[in-house]
Amino acid sequence: MKAQVEFVTLESNGIASTSPELLTTDNPAANQGQNYEGGEANVAGPGERDDDSSVTEIESEPLIEDRPEEVQVFSFAQILSAIFGSFVHGANDVSNAVGPVVGLWLVAISGNPLESAPPPIWILFYGGVGISIGLWVWGRKVMETVGSDLTTITPSSGVCIEVGSAVTVLIASNLGIPISTTHCKVGSVVCVGRFRAKSNVNWRLFINIVIAWVVTLPVSAGLSALIMYAFTRTQPLLSTP
Repeated sequence: MKAQVEFVTLESNGIASTSPELLTTDNPAANQGQNYEGGEANVAGPGERDDDSSVTEIESEPLIEDRPEEVQVFSFAQILSAIFGSFVHGANDVSNAVGPVVGLWLVAISGNPLESAPPPIWILFYGGVGISIGLWVWGRKVMETVGSDLTTITPSSGVCIEVGSAVTVLIASNLGIPISTTHCKVGSVVCVGRFRAKSNVNWRLFINIVIAWVVTLPVSAGLSALIMYAFTRTQPLLSTP
């Protein structure tokens, strides 16, 4: 079997010309990449040649990475920023968690939930222990989602994420405004990841997280109202006179 191929030659005037030649081999693959007097053989058969070979592929957006010296510096700084983030997390989220408990405590000691009184230390300790246990039992899944599934995080970007979200939560805590540390953290992760490269963010996962934020508000409100309704129906003392 003889395979017909084309040879591309360069003339002295710089214009390329083609001329058909015959290769006397039964294995066209053996001729691939060989140089001939007239030029280099293209032994691709029908349907084997890439029609889009002349189209230049669009290079993806480059991803900003840390240099080795930056990794050494920011690896230690990230530990400090994580400690700072944990501090402000306790200042805001523990307060959100134990807020209803403080209300119950005020009712128990004075009968007036609107009375202003500093909560005892044991209530704060109770909230801190509860959050720590929850982190130990179920926190790994959330950490994997935010820390690796949503975007890739380097030491320098991790410091930016921790400091940015922690400062935001700290300001809100100082003003007495209950906000979500999770919202601040996820927003920081997405923005920093987008700054490094657009393709570095799992946008589908981010959309699912936002949908979960929107859905959980009415779900938690409705579930709490349903539980309260059940209590008032079964416990006459809880009913409003």
